[in-house]
Amino acid sequence: MDVMSIDVWREKGSSVVFDREALSSLLAAGDAISLRQALSWLEQSLPADPPERRESLLISGLETVLQVLSPPEAYDFLIYRVRPVIRELQAAWPACGLVFRFASPGQAFAEGGMNDEVLFRRRDQQTVRLSDGLWDGGATIGLKRIVRATEQGGEETLGYHVARIS
Repeated sequence: MDVMSIDVWREKGSSVVFDREALSSLLAAGDAISLRQALSWLEQSLPADPPERRESLLISGLETVLQVLSPPEAYDFLIYRVRPVIRELQAAWPACGLVFRFASPGQAFAEGGMNDEVLFRRRDQQTVRLSDGLWDGGATIGLKRIVRATEQGGEETLGYHVARIS
């Protein structure tokens, strides 16, 4: 899987970010919107511009949904409810990055399979096929791990990003 260490993930495409430090500047810039609100835009009318014309839209609540639904239901929710939101928002607001906020630590995410798939490990240790559900299997070509350099000369993972899904 390719890596990215620059902040492009904040300004375009969609990301899942679990690192508190990386999220702190987005939290300071404004309140996160709820997943419920983002989903409602597809049912009502999508605003012409992102809220407060932000370059990044922080969306909270997806992690909770993945924790409470069964893994197959969570996977279907990603495909049929969240992926359409990503497509619509990236088409309407191409200069706005969508960031799904997760509170779980990095250990809750696993990379696996030959397709560079990202799995989310729930509290009950069951897994949800996160990247395939959110971004479709074809998007794994563009799936990147968001990293930050450590003082020891290594890298730590902050989340995952896809520039665009079709």
